[in-house]
Amino acid sequence: MLKTLPLVFAALLATCVSLFAQVNPAAAAALAKRISPVIAGNVVFEALPGVPAKEKIVYELESAPNGKLIVRGNTTVALTSGFYQFLKEFCHVQITWGAHSVPALKKGVSLPKVPKKIRVESPLVLRYAYNYCTHGYTMSWWDWSDWEKEIDWLALHGFNLALVIQGQESVWQNTFSRFGYTKEEMRRWLCAPTHMPWQFMGNMEAMMPPPQSIIDKRTKLGKAIVARMRELGINPVLQGYYGMVPHGFKGKHPAAQICPQGGWAGGQRRPDMLNPGDPLFAPIAKAFYEEQKKIFGKCLYFAADPFHEGGSSAGMDRGTVYRQVQDAMLSFEPEATLVKQCWQNSNAEMFNAGKKDHSLALDLYADRAPFWQKCNGYSGTPWLWCLLQNFGGNTGTEGDLQGLCDGLKKALTAPTRGKLVGVGIVPEGTYNNPVIFELLSDIAVRGNVPENIDDWLAGYLESRYGKSSQTLTAAWKILQETAYGYTAKEGPINSALPARPHFGKFIKARFWASNMAVPYKNEELLKALRIFDSQKNRFARKSTFRYDYADLQRQLIDNLSHAIYAKLNEAWIAKDKAAFSAASKDFLRLFALCDSRFSQFPKYKNDAALFSQSLEKWLADAQKFGSKKAEKEYLSTCAQLLITRWVPAAGTNLDDYAFREWTGLTTDYYAKRWEMFFSEAQKSLSTGTPFDQKAFNQKLNAFENNWRAPAKQRLKIIPDSSAEIAKLVKKYAGTQISDNRPDDSPLGIQDR
Repeated sequence: MLKTLPLVFAALLATCVSLFAQVNPAAAAALAKRISPVIAGNVVFEALPGVPAKEKIVYELESAPNGKLIVRGNTTVALTSGFYQFLKEFCHVQITWGAHSVPALKKGVSLPKVPKKIRVESPLVLRYAYNYCTHGYTMSWWDWSDWEKEIDWLALHGFNLALVIQGQESVWQNTFSRFGYTKEEMRRWLCAPTHMPWQFMGNMEAMMPPPQSIIDKRTKLGKAIVARMRELGINPVLQGYYGMVPHGFKGKHPAAQICPQGGWAGGQRRPDMLNPGDPLFAPIAKAFYEEQKKIFGKCLYFAADPFHEGGSSAGMDRGTVYRQVQDAMLSFEPEATLVKQCWQNSNAEMFNAGKKDHSLALDLYADRAPFWQKCNGYSGTPWLWCLLQNFGGNTGTEGDLQGLCDGLKKALTAPTRGKLVGVGIVPEGTYNNPVIFELLSDIAVRGNVPENIDDWLAGYLESRYGKSSQTLTAAWKILQETAYGYTAKEGPINSALPARPHFGKFIKARFWASNMAVPYKNEELLKALRIFDSQKNRFARKSTFRYDYADLQRQLIDNLSHAIYAKLNEAWIAKDKAAFSAASKDFLRLFALCDSRFSQFPKYKNDAALFSQSLEKWLADAQKFGSKKAEKEYLSTCAQLLITRWVPAAGTNLDDYAFREWTGLTTDYYAKRWEMFFSEAQKSLSTGTPFDQKAFNQKLNAFENNWRAPAKQRLKIIPDSSAEIAKLVKKYAGTQISDNRPDDSPLGIQDR
């Protein structure tokens, strides 16, 4: 086991709801069998009595005389996460989003021996997973095979609370059928699977309503997800009712106290809110919880987010609203806990007005903009330190490893930490920067922050690549000092490639993305890439190595996009046609390089799809969720929309919010926009006429509105992308990129 820094905890966990009444060794064994049948045949899972889960989560590892591994735990997740710790530390296995490596242990071969019994205790008893947005940006098209793997991932990594929204559509339909609405009226009010998370957060309504058949399929899927989670000791967090009502509610109930919530980003209308003090609120809430229980069974955790990202509280007191929402929940389920995301503010006045022992505050952006220090550790309300890390599901290699450790250590040891009872991972999109999530998972399961990040990283690399390598360790030392030495505000820092083209000092794709420049030199990151190049033959069989190699190339391409963009602006200002043409060609070359990074290992042609970085796969997964042609076309349209315009009309502040540097999307969408831009700009240079950005934007809007993803990807493959990247790094070394950008954008999307 790695050395860790012990933490001193007060006896503050007694108020937590007891999560797990029973330990399920059979469920842990079934998970192990799904991971590796041969390994599973050599493992015995046993319940560890006498340690209440509300106090700490404990696992033990011990080798039996017959060579089998014995895993004991006081919860099912303790068993599964203890098993995963064994796989990492003794078998050098890693299972992450996007890539994993599990050894094909042959029959008759014994497992590595644990020298002496290991016992690990963690006071971080709650480990929460998912932002609402994750269910849109990553999970929209997951079927049961995807969810089965994901739930196993959660259990292996020690998570015991997870937000589930699949199937909530039926809850809303069934609830409001008791208050004057037909099922069809409710269907028309709902949003597409891609956009539904934002409806449940109260941001939008009626965005491309789903067919009833899709609603029914998602409900069936949601029931399966919840059942498997419970089997593995993961408590599902379902939707709580906080007053959202369908359009036209006032017409059906004239006396209702309706509070219009105004608009949201992209020109969207927020759903109306029924004042929780209205006599109708309690009956609707009761019906909501009843209908939800009919579908999913008993639940002890409910997520409710009034005024999560703006909205109007005019005529209402925020604290009173929270108490009334919580009271309605508790009148139905007296043991329940109300879970609230703390984003843009701490919601202190809400928690102070409610029952604190039935509340759970998610300090949603604690890794970059924590609230706990500003509100006295939530003043007695149990809370979780959460890692947000990624916005929009955007691609970008970054994350502050040492900063994560320092920030969490500070929270865990601060006298003003209050009732800090665990941690959470709440990225808007997953399948990126696996090292960050592995680190937080390790901290949660072991209950300690690594004393030395270098020691922790050594263990991470050994499990990631299957064996230790001083050479790759040297590459990762560079990554620690560059890409994994910082976290941008509302990151990742955007590449110029997926940005809508224009001239200026700097450029970004997502309106709310960080304004900062990458805080290191490309030449430094190139050193790491060259080291990876030298190890291609030795580690090519490891998907984890190929994932990291491709990601490292992409990040250098992203960084180069800003360097070349700076040269483009210089040439434009100087009216230097030759320099502008040369830089334009180099810039367009980056798109082909971005696709080619997945073609550097001829034996592994499907890596883009394997790593979930393929437009073709995203669209195929969407269509797979439908059965009829019309369903498939609808789902494909929704899938394309989310990762491009976000809303039906191009030209809003949500354009490219969910950009992805995926094969297909890179060359068929982003590159085409820049080709249009360079063509118009070169005409302007040749004729000496001013460039009309407004007119170009209109052409751009027309292109985006009419664009349809090709049925098959047409990729321009560059055989040795790494070598060409190196040439471009050398060519643009020393290019001055603006590094004094004000990083003062507001936290999150505000009312527009």
